[in-house]
Amino acid sequence: MTNANMTYSLSERTFIHTEILRHGKQLSVSYLLLIFLGFFGLHHIYLKGKMLGITKLLLTLTGLITFQLLIGYLLLLFVALWLIVDAFLMFKKVERINSQLEQSLKRYVDQLKD
Repeated sequence: MTNANMTYSLSERTFIHTEILRHGKQLSVSYLLLIFLGFFGLHHIYLKGKMLGITKLLLTLTGLITFQLLIGYLLLLFVALWLIVDAFLMFKKVERINSQLEQSLKRYVDQLKD
């Protein structure tokens, strides 16, 4: 059976909801990380984008080291523009991660029913 055809009991829905709250990603935490530590890529690491986070961290560090040269300004400007794009895309990314978690939990509950 597919998830769309399955009906879940109150205890199953409660389990799924509780696990999403425990293991899901919060939009508020994501934005706080973006605002205060975005140049270091911590919001990407929080949202399971380890490589993007490390890339942003390395670009920022390289930009700070080469700040007296033109390349440093350009790197930091690039990272700043990337942060603006991240701010607009953050909602969808958190929603997608939590939706994937929900689908995984529903499959788990379905397996327990069989």
